[in-house]
Amino acid sequence: MIEFYCFQNLLHNLESVATILAILIGGVWTYILFIKNREKFPKADITHRIEKINRKNDVIVRLTIEIKNLGKVKLPVKSGEVRLQQIKPSTSTVIDAIEKFQENKSAKKREIGWPILEERVFSFEKDEYELEPTEKEHFEFDFILDQEIDVIQFYTHIKNVFKADKGWNYTSIHELN
Repeated sequence: MIEFYCFQNLLHNLESVATILAILIGGVWTYILFIKNREKFPKADITHRIEKINRKNDVIVRLTIEIKNLGKVKLPVKSGEVRLQQIKPSTSTVIDAIEKFQENKSAKKREIGWPILEERVFSFEKDEYELEPTEKEHFEFDFILDQEIDVIQFYTHIKNVFKADKGWNYTSIHELN
């Protein structure tokens, strides 16, 4: 009778341990899936909007970069760069860029290396810009250009802090005149 009682006690203890483990596993799963609701890496979408003000001798161009967090994890924005490139009018450097592209049509070269008028590298303090899922943020940059410039291209790169040498890119072309 004592052996049966010990066996019954052991089964009862095992049942208690299994119940506790099931509750803990269910709690962790619920936290990850429903409360934290996080994936491992962020997903971002970048767009450009420009506004321009024509002045007597120049044009002020404001570039607004919109970054939207499409993922389910926080998206920290730590650093990036903006390049303003000239497409028209055709200066000697624009013509050289086109000729260089035509001569070297390799699979790796997908775009013409337009001359860079201005390049801005930016960085932010830790936790200064963190986008929660579905949030978006705008960053504005002002440029002063000669009246003669007709068509420009903006290139933006936002660094992905979770993956070395990776990030999100966006390029847009705009007619000024």
